[in-house]
Amino acid sequence: MKRTAGKTKRVLAVLMFTVMTVTCLSACAGGEAEIRPPWHPSDIQKPVQESEPAAVTQTPENAPAGSTAADPAPVQTPEKTEAPEDGQAPEEPDADSAGANPDPAGIQGIARLGDLVGKYTMWLFETQKGQYIFVDTEDSHNPYDLTWRYGPDTNRLKEVESPGWDALYRSYVDACDWSLVFDVEYYKKAFPMLAKLYHDNDALLLEHFQTQGVHEGRQASANFNVSAYMANCDGVLVDAFGENYECYYFYYMLNQNTQKSVSTKNSDSAYPRWLTLELSMQQSDEYKGVNNYRERAKAAPIEIDPEIVALANYRAWTDAEYNLYAHDWIADPANDKEIYDILRNLSCDRLGENTVKWYSTDNKNGRDMFVVSYARSKDHYDAMVSTSYCYFGCSNPYWSDNPDNPFAEDGGTGYVCQFDLFAASQPHIPYELG
Repeated sequence: MKRTAGKTKRVLAVLMFTVMTVTCLSACAGGEAEIRPPWHPSDIQKPVQESEPAAVTQTPENAPAGSTAADPAPVQTPEKTEAPEDGQAPEEPDADSAGANPDPAGIQGIARLGDLVGKYTMWLFETQKGQYIFVDTEDSHNPYDLTWRYGPDTNRLKEVESPGWDALYRSYVDACDWSLVFDVEYYKKAFPMLAKLYHDNDALLLEHFQTQGVHEGRQASANFNVSAYMANCDGVLVDAFGENYECYYFYYMLNQNTQKSVSTKNSDSAYPRWLTLELSMQQSDEYKGVNNYRERAKAAPIEIDPEIVALANYRAWTDAEYNLYAHDWIADPANDKEIYDILRNLSCDRLGENTVKWYSTDNKNGRDMFVVSYARSKDHYDAMVSTSYCYFGCSNPYWSDNPDNPFAEDGGTGYVCQFDLFAASQPHIPYELG
């Protein structure tokens, strides 16, 4: 494991806990050629104001030039085409035709959102392998998780690197009536570990859904399930949007005149509550790394789960926020009720966790992938490749510079920790959901 500049102290631990007992095992280990300018759906409700700050909190210090530029001016869009009386989506001009300017609320306009990807770690990780974006527990906006920003999928839109793409996405967020697809109390019940991670903060949970949950196809209301909508809407939408799930939410909200009659309820839980996960680069690499080690050990691949991911982030936040060492939080009997509530809410009888922590005097430094560190310790390696575990979640690294850190050396206050969690069975939410 690489050392940071200045002294560091790193502890890795494996914890197995059951409903009846809690046992801790610890070990040390160390230009110019734009395709088309972005547009705003200004004829739907309102354009984004130039003075509105971007909803981004964890932006790398050395982000690409121009990343904080003001939003681009909206371009003129054609008047809305009236929908046919049969309620089907209207035909639209070919968006790739010369001079075509699609209706922002139409199929082609919304389909372009599918070319945007969450990029809060993409640029930095691709250009400086080994560096990480950290969740800052002192962040005044969102101290619980990373905040997503959106830019072009560079595999398809290599020549477009305008900061206006994120403004475009936010303009769609502003244009929609989210009550059509989002009920915060339902979201909390459907994803209790996510609610726990966000400390039941309604505004941040809505922001999570708007910028991440819709991309994952999460159900956030008893009245709207995106899989049900995909099964019952006009096939032309599926042809246009494919598996870009966010497009379905935006189209449904912005076209109620034709879409409100489409069946969107998840009757008898016939459809899944989520479809995929939007992971940070380091989470994605951690997940792949764990399965690489499992393959070498002849163990079946482990499946990632959104609730275990949220719980892993909550564990990292807790230790970073309170300067806890190793598994002090788990070992404290005062937390037993919360621990048992977590297991009950997941319908799990046990969880295992690997954790790494380090202390730095010179801010947030690069280091090995966490999975590589875990593989160096027998206890942690055994947990990682155990055939008893089938489901997985990993946190982002969490950073705290709280000056009362009791373990910092030589006056350093930087504290970082990360968690990998393992479950024997898939979390099952014990709530009645529509």
